[in-house]
Amino acid sequence: MIANSIRLKLGLGFISLTIILMAIMAFVLHVQLRTEIEEQSFQAVENSGNRITAEILRQLSVAKTIANSIANHSKLENYDEQRSKDVIPSLIDIAGTRHIIAGGGLWPEPFTFNPNKERASLFWGRNGTGKLQYFDDYNLAEGAGYHNEEWYIPAPFLKTGQCYWSQSYIDPYSRQPIVTCTTSIFEKGKFIGATTIDVKLEGIAQHLKAQTTNTGGYAFIVDQNNTFISFPDEKAVFEISTETGQYKAISVDELAYKDPLFKPIADNLKKLRWEQHELTKKSIAYVPGYSSYISNKHSIDKDIAEQIQVSLLNPLHDLEPGELLLEKIQIPLAPVLSEEANVSVYHIPDTYWKLVFVTPRKHDNAIAAAIVKETMTFIMLPAAILLGLYWLALHSSVLVPIHALTSHIRKAGNKNQPALLKISSNTPQEFSELIQSYNNRTKQLNDALKSLSKMNTKLVHQAHHDHLTGLGNRRGYEEHMNALIDSSIWDNTALLMIDIDQFKIVNDTAGHLAGDRLLNSVSVILSEQLRDDDYLARLGGDEFVVLLKVANLEQAYSSALRLCQAVEKHCHFEGQKIFKVTLSVGVVHLSSIHPKDPGEALRHADQACYMAKDRGRNRVHIYTSSDEAMAKHEGDMAWVSEINHALDDDRFIIELQRIKPLNSNHKLHSAEVLVRLRDREGKIVSPGLFLPAAERFGLASKIDQRVVELAFQTIADNPLLTNCVDYISINLSSDSMQADQLADNLLELIETYEIPTEIICFEITETGVIRHLDVALGQLQRLRNAGIRIALDDFGTGMSSYGYLRDLPVDIVKIDGSFVKDIASNKVNRAFVRSIKDIANVMQLRTVAEFVEDTECEMILTEIGINYAQGYGIAKPMPVNDVINEIANTDAQPALTLVEP
Repeated sequence: MIANSIRLKLGLGFISLTIILMAIMAFVLHVQLRTEIEEQSFQAVENSGNRITAEILRQLSVAKTIANSIANHSKLENYDEQRSKDVIPSLIDIAGTRHIIAGGGLWPEPFTFNPNKERASLFWGRNGTGKLQYFDDYNLAEGAGYHNEEWYIPAPFLKTGQCYWSQSYIDPYSRQPIVTCTTSIFEKGKFIGATTIDVKLEGIAQHLKAQTTNTGGYAFIVDQNNTFISFPDEKAVFEISTETGQYKAISVDELAYKDPLFKPIADNLKKLRWEQHELTKKSIAYVPGYSSYISNKHSIDKDIAEQIQVSLLNPLHDLEPGELLLEKIQIPLAPVLSEEANVSVYHIPDTYWKLVFVTPRKHDNAIAAAIVKETMTFIMLPAAILLGLYWLALHSSVLVPIHALTSHIRKAGNKNQPALLKISSNTPQEFSELIQSYNNRTKQLNDALKSLSKMNTKLVHQAHHDHLTGLGNRRGYEEHMNALIDSSIWDNTALLMIDIDQFKIVNDTAGHLAGDRLLNSVSVILSEQLRDDDYLARLGGDEFVVLLKVANLEQAYSSALRLCQAVEKHCHFEGQKIFKVTLSVGVVHLSSIHPKDPGEALRHADQACYMAKDRGRNRVHIYTSSDEAMAKHEGDMAWVSEINHALDDDRFIIELQRIKPLNSNHKLHSAEVLVRLRDREGKIVSPGLFLPAAERFGLASKIDQRVVELAFQTIADNPLLTNCVDYISINLSSDSMQADQLADNLLELIETYEIPTEIICFEITETGVIRHLDVALGQLQRLRNAGIRIALDDFGTGMSSYGYLRDLPVDIVKIDGSFVKDIASNKVNRAFVRSIKDIANVMQLRTVAEFVEDTECEMILTEIGINYAQGYGIAKPMPVNDVINEIANTDAQPALTLVEP
C-alpha cells in the first residue's frame, strides 16, 4: 500500500522538480540579472556624472586662471590705473572664453590702491550685445559699495591662488545662471584687495540633457545654498522676482512648496547641506559666533554667512574623485517623471554645488526584461521536458482516478439520493480513504443542513439585537435609520439620545452585575412607555436611542420628559430603590436634517445629550441650528481635533516677548516664551482661540510639553542667547502641575539639551497650584533646588494671593496687567502695585509688571521700584530670531574673534 501511495509519488516528484527549477533560476537570476542590472545602471549614471563634472570644472578652471592672472597683475608696486584699464579687459575677453566669461574686475580694499578713494574698483561686464563694458556703479558715493558683498567678504581669508565660488544668480541680459570666482591679492603678507571673474553656465541644461538621454532620466545642479543652477523645466525654477522685478532662480524649498513630488529630494539636499555644516563645526578652526558676527557686520543673511565659513573651512577637501557620490535614495514618484526613480547626489569639488541624477526604475526593469528573456531561453527547454514527464505521471496516477470519482459524485448528486461508492483493489490508498469519508459525510449531510438553518436564524437575530437587554443594537438601529431614508416618514420622526446619569457610580460601587441589572430595568421601563411603531435600541454602555413618530419638536420634547419621569419614578433594583436614577436626553427632529444623513442626525442628538449633562443632568435638551451653547461645544470639539492634528504635524511654534529691566541692578533683558499655532494654510492662530478648549479637554499638558521642547531647542541652537538674557520664562498649565513626574521630566530635558538651569524660569498661576497643592509644592521645590527660577503669574487676581505668596517657593512675582495698564490714572491700582513691590522686597522677590503699554506707565513703575516691565509698550511678541537680534543689539555682547581658516 505504501508503494501505491499517491502522496509519496506526488511528493517525491514535486520535490525533485522544484529543486531542479529553483537551482536553475537561482543561478541565472543571481549571476546574470542582479549583477548586470546594478553594474549597467550605476555605471551609466557614474559615467555621465564624470563627464558633466569634468566639463563644469573645465569652465571653472578657466575663470580661476583669469582671476589669478588679474591678481598677479594688480600689485601695488606695479599698479597703474590706466594700464589696468587696458590690461584687465583683454584678460577677461581672452580668445575662446566669451561664451563662458560674463565679466570681472579688480576690487581694492578702502584707500589701498588710491589713498584718496575708498572705492576704486575696476569692473567690466557684458552688455546686451555681449561686448565688455566698463561699469562704475560700485564706486558711486551714494551706492552700497562692494565690501559687504557676499563674494567679497571671504576674500581676506583665502589662500593665494584659492578661489571662492559665490552663490548663483541670473544674468539680466542672457537669463543664464552665473557664479563668481573671487581670489585674493596679498602683498608682503597683507590683504590689499580681490579680483573676480563672473562665469556663465550657458547651455548647462542642454549639456545635462544630452548626457542623461541614455538613462531615461534627467540631471540638475544646485549651488551651495541649494539654489537652482539648472533644471529640466526651467520655467519651474527661474522666475521674475516680485520684489526686484529681476529674473531669479528659486531654492529647492520653494520648488518643494510648489511641487510636493520634489520634497523628498529637497529634504535630502537640505540634510546633506546640514551634514556639511556639522562637519565644519568639528574643525579646530571653526568659530561658533563667526556667522552671526559677519551677518551683523556686513548685513547679510545668517544662512549665507554660515555657508561662507563652510566654504572657507572646506570640510570635503579630502574627497577623492571616486568618492564624489554623497547620497543615493529611491523615491516613489519623481518630479518631471511622475514615476518611481533612483536619485544620486554628487559633490562638485571646491564649489559645494551638488549634481543630482534622477533615473527611472523602469530603466532598470527594461534591462531586467532583456536579461530575463535571455535567461528563459536557457530554462524553457529543460523545464518543458521535465514538466511533460511529470504531467504523464500525474495524469495516470492522479487525474484519471479523480475524474472517475467526480463523475460518480456528479451523477449521484443529480438524483438527490447519493449512492455509496465502491472501493476496488486497484484504488490508491488516499482515494480509498477519500471514498470512505465521502460515504460517512453523505449520511450526515441532511442532519447538518437542518442544524445550520436553525443556527443561521439565531445568528441573524443576534447580529441585530443587544445580548443583554434584547433590544436592537447599533447595527439594527443603523438599518432602521437607513430604511427611514427611503420612506415617507423621515420628516415625521424624532431621534432621542438617552444616557443614564452617573451610571459609572453603579459599576464602581455595586459592580458590573448591578450595572447590567440597572440597564435591564431601564430598558424595560422605556419599552413600556413606547408605542408599537416606536423603535428602541441600546448602542452600547448606558446609551439608548429612540425613534419616535411625532410631527414636531413639541411632541418629541413631551415624550422625552415622559420617559425621564417614568424612569425616575419606577426604576427599582431588587425591590428597593437603590438611588435616584435619572436620564439626560438629547432630541433632534429629523425634519431639520437635510439632506437625509443618519450620521449627522446621531451626531446632533449626541451633542444635545452632552449639553443636557453639562447643564446639570436629569433634563432634556433639544438640538436647534441656532443653539449658541451647542455651537460653542462643536467649536471646542473642532479645536480638540485641530490641536491633536497640529501636535502630530509639528505646527506649534513659539515667539518671544522681551522683558525689560527697569533699574541698574539688573542690566540684562529677559524674555517670555509664547505659544502660537500655525493652521493648515500657514496662518498664525492666537492662543486665545485654542487654549480654552485645550484646558477644558485635557490637552494643555501636551501643549506645555511641546512648548518646553521648542524653547529648549531654541536655547540649545543659540548658545549666545545664554549670555544675552537674564532668564527665559516658560508657562506651565494647571494640568501640568498635577503630574507626579513633572520635575523629573523637565530636569531630564534640561540635561538632554545641555541647558544651564539658571537661565530657565517656569511661570505658574495661583489657581493652577491651588488645585493640586500637595503635588505642586514638591515639584516646584525640586525645580527650585536645581537652580531653576519660579514665577507666580497673574498675581493679585486671587483673594488669597498674599497667603500663597508666603507659602509657595517662588522667585519672581508677575503683577497682573489689570492693575498695571491704567496705573497712571487709577490711584488705587498704583497703591496696590506699590504694596506688592514692598512685600516682594521684604521677601527678596523680584517683580515684573505686565501690560505696560506706554512710556508714562514705564516711568511710574520705575519710580515705584518695580524690577521688570513687559507689554506692548516695551516689545511685542516676535519670532525667535528677531528677539535674539534685538536683545543682542540692546545688551552688551561678548566680542567675537575671527580665526583665519
